[in-house]
Amino acid sequence: MPLDRHPPGLSAHTRATPPARIGLVRLATAVGLSSALVAVSSTAVASNFSWFTSQSEFEASIASNYATALDGLAANPLPASLSFSGLTAGTGTFSFQATSSAGLYSVFDAPRALTPDALEIPLVFEGFSPGVRAFGGLFALTDENEARQAGSFTLSIFTGSGTAQTLLTTATASVASSGPSFLGIIDFDAAMSFSRVEFATPSTSLYPTAEQVTVGVPEPSAMAGLTAGLLLVAIAYRVRSRLAKAACVLVAAAAFSLPAHAAIAAVAATEPLHRPTTAQTAVATPAMSGSP
Repeated sequence: MPLDRHPPGLSAHTRATPPARIGLVRLATAVGLSSALVAVSSTAVASNFSWFTSQSEFEASIASNYATALDGLAANPLPASLSFSGLTAGTGTFSFQATSSAGLYSVFDAPRALTPDALEIPLVFEGFSPGVRAFGGLFALTDENEARQAGSFTLSIFTGSGTAQTLLTTATASVASSGPSFLGIIDFDAAMSFSRVEFATPSTSLYPTAEQVTVGVPEPSAMAGLTAGLLLVAIAYRVRSRLAKAACVLVAAAAFSLPAHAAIAAVAATEPLHRPTTAQTAVATPAMSGSP
């Protein structure tokens, strides 16, 4: 029921919204804030993933269980598909393919970067080794003269296999002409596995250009850290001390690599709701004059 804004005693139906209901909303808000890692525009189906714009935070979140590729690209001409296999790091060995319906092209000299060989065509990464649930890279946009340009690009993540692939999420990020931008995603759902990544740009005059690609598998410790962070936020909602509340949320924020302003908002969202006074909860009864 919407909260009646009339002062107590003037309405026959003045009731405060139940504290428990508002408390649940505030707890959900706090958990939502603690799960938001980056300010990118994204759409997604339900899953337990996080986007990163910091390469160091991305790599720290999967410990040492990742490998990088695209180093040592050959000069043109390139085949329509490139295979990267035997990428060993941590406890795993990774492999994938880079392809484009228009063929592939390498730009720059040292080190080289990878682009489609035509405009308005995405650069596709697929054929991932089983269990890959972390993907990121240094991404740029280049023109016909192989010069970096400013603009925006998208990463679309798919799961499944064959014709049954499903779009998991799409994120949009911006890049400057001075150098590449990092964008990465980690899915903490062990039942998920990436099958395809499409790197594209809405520009009709720029090429999506991958300067480095990182693939990996989140370790159990990373998933445990996510669970612990959510638990700390829940504890913060229950405790009364503001100092203890702030400590819980800030520790959770560190586990999530949460920005400071979002951590502060999460603390505010967990503030206890004071119970309404008797005057606020009472149903006002209009006074009757005269004798019955």
